[in-house]
Amino acid sequence: MKLVDYHPLVSVCNAQVIPQMDNWDVIALSADEIVLIMRYIGFTDELILKLGTDLRNALTSSGAAQIRIGKKVEAIFAVHNNYVQVSSYQRGSFIFDCKTDKIH
Repeated sequence: MKLVDYHPLVSVCNAQVIPQMDNWDVIALSADEIVLIMRYIGFTDELILKLGTDLRNALTSSGAAQIRIGKKVEAIFAVHNNYVQVSSYQRGSFIFDCKTDKIH
């Protein structure tokens, strides 16, 4: 199920990336890597366009972030070495390997 399917209007209007407390590790992901991770979670193209840059900036500056739609946390991201650990409402938990661009 796509996020817009169960958040028809709220998903785009009230979606936001919130940087978290500073993490020891930060990483600068490419646009393609951000899109890959967000598509795997199940975000629509519209939400990826709206939130992708903010997510990249949060991981580059603080190393951790969460995406909220309204009051609901849809995904949490944390950088550790060359990995991005992700916990999402739609997909559960997984790890993105930044060296290989693979999701585990």
